Amino acid sequence: MKKYLTLFACSLIIIFIAIYRLYSAYQPMVGPVGNGPNEKIIWFRFIFTILMGITALVLSVRMFIIERKKGNKDT
Repeated sequence: MKKYLTLFACSLIIIFIAIYRLYSAYQPMVGPVGNGPNEKIIWFRFIFTILMGITALVLSVRMFIIERKKGNKDT
C-alpha cells in the first residue's frame, strides 16, 4: 500500500480538525460557561495542530516525489 496516500489523508483530516476546533471554540454557548474561552490555549492548540497537519502534508508530497523518481529510474 502507498504509505504517502494514508499520510496525505491523515494530514487533511488533521487540518480539518484544527479548523473545526477553532471554529467551535468561538461559537456562542448557552448556559453558564465560566470565564469564557482561554485565548492562549485555543490559539496554541490551533497553531500546533495546523503545523502538525502541514508537516504531514509536506512529508506525504515528498514521499510521493521520491517514489515517483525511484519508479522513473527503474524503467
